Amino acid sequence: MNIAIQSSERDVGLEFVAVVSGSHDRTVIIWDAQTGTAIREPLQGHEHWVTSVAFSPDGARIVSGSSDKVVRGWSTGSSSSCKYNQWTIDNDGWI
Repeated sequence: MNIAIQSSERDVGLEFVAVVSGSHDRTVIIWDAQTGTAIREPLQGHEHWVTSVAFSPDGARIVSGSSDKVVRGWSTGSSSSCKYNQWTIDNDGWI
């Protein structure tokens, strides 16, 4: 499992608010860092294990990479159509 943490700056300091994970079950899940519960349904679309995940600096998007050689971009909003883009990695390692 791979994880990334999105944080927000508060008056008292740094407070973690969300965690994103990618797993062998081919899903990406956004978790509430305080309660440990999933914030929404798992994001699906990869055909193989999700090997990397990361939040955008503003926390509005997630990028995930998989052994299917696809990089996917996801919105962290609540819309039902959350995938916003996809890129395929060529055999030479470039998108």
